[in-house]
Amino acid sequence: MQKKYSLRAKVYCSFLLRCGMIYLDEMVIGPKTLIKTWLSNTIPIFLSKQQTNMISMLCNWIIEPCLDFVSQKCEQFLVCSKMHLTISFLKLFECMLEDIR
Repeated sequence: MQKKYSLRAKVYCSFLLRCGMIYLDEMVIGPKTLIKTWLSNTIPIFLSKQQTNMISMLCNWIIEPCLDFVSQKCEQFLVCSKMHLTISFLKLFECMLEDIR
């Protein structure tokens, strides 16, 4: 059984490499990794270092409790993962930052 599984895993990995897809589990990435990537790559240039640090602290402080609240206490018509909710928040926040430029 182990041999069959390892063969199947090799075939699956080679298929993914050929297609150019990389699958990462949501638990590996997580909201904090998405926020850190967003802060380092797409945060608007016109913000100072102090403002960037403040945004980072606020996001690290409030995102996880908000996501937990939404998943536990709110009724969702379309259930979204924490990763997708975080991405949506960051896109909306980026739009709001562009308005204050």
